[in-house]
Amino acid sequence: MRVTVGHYQPLSTDIAKMNLLIVESPGKIKKLKTILGANWKIMASFGHFRTLTKDGENNLGFDFAAIAS
Repeated sequence: MRVTVGHYQPLSTDIAKMNLLIVESPGKIKKLKTILGANWKIMASFGHFRTLTKDGENNLGFDFAAIAS
């Protein structure tokens, strides 16, 4: 996953190897972390993707800069 805001900035190798999985329910996160392991970032959308508010940047309500840090 590459995140750029304004200019190109390569991500560190640790972040570049991380996978992102978005699930609807936060209750699923703990179990999925035990199954998938440490190189997965699992976050909840707290609802269906089609019902999330549009923020104008196609981020689906997520702060991808915070995920990468």
